[in-house]
Amino acid sequence: MSCVAIIGSGGAMGSILKQVIPTYDWISDVVGVTLHPTQDNEYLSLDHVQKPIDVIIDFSTPSALRATLTYAAQHHIPCLIATTGLNEEHHQLIQEASQHTVVFESANLSIGVTLLNHLLSQALTTLGSDINIEVVETHHTLKKDAPSGTAKLLANTISSHTGQHMVTDSAHKEGVQANTFGVHSLRLGKVVGEHSVSLAFGSEIITLSHSALSKDIFAHGACRIAKSLLDLEYGHYTMSDILKENA
Repeated sequence: MSCVAIIGSGGAMGSILKQVIPTYDWISDVVGVTLHPTQDNEYLSLDHVQKPIDVIIDFSTPSALRATLTYAAQHHIPCLIATTGLNEEHHQLIQEASQHTVVFESANLSIGVTLLNHLLSQALTTLGSDINIEVVETHHTLKKDAPSGTAKLLANTISSHTGQHMVTDSAHKEGVQANTFGVHSLRLGKVVGEHSVSLAFGSEIITLSHSALSKDIFAHGACRIAKSLLDLEYGHYTMSDILKENA
């Protein structure tokens, strides 16, 4: 039985995570870290928690990442990072912390998105680099970062296979530029998350897409992955690594 610490427990995903955790019998206790603690098991920081923590799940903001990773590395606690909007400095912090504990990082905890990225990789391997590509991502109006972390994941796959680099809406309005692909971000209503990649070659177009119908899928994904981190050696892991472990 394990104690899980939720970073960002007062946010939308933190609240959903607290609702689904009782369905997992490997979790015996939960503590939360939030800017506005309202319950006995919520704190302003991990340093205020007075009980042993077995695994950390971070659904907060990039600004909180340094403190989370520092605590995880110092106490050798496995850490799942599901925060989006990370920059190069954040990724460097993740690499440094992974020398002292298990750090899992993913912008999207959906198995469906992982399969979408895998199918995209297969398609690009077959089609080669002489293709036109456009990525469209749609999320709710409260999402702050754009493009989404998942769109960036797909973009990295495209770049690694084709050598093309990503341009966003503003840079793509004057027409398709050589050796580039567009990533377009829409913010509409309460859309949980939709991603599509269109590949144009010759007289054909293939579109690969994924739709998230509920944020519950990310919370359940976090619980399943968090459990698997307890048995891993120190290092930096992604969804592809977890899928291989459970294959």
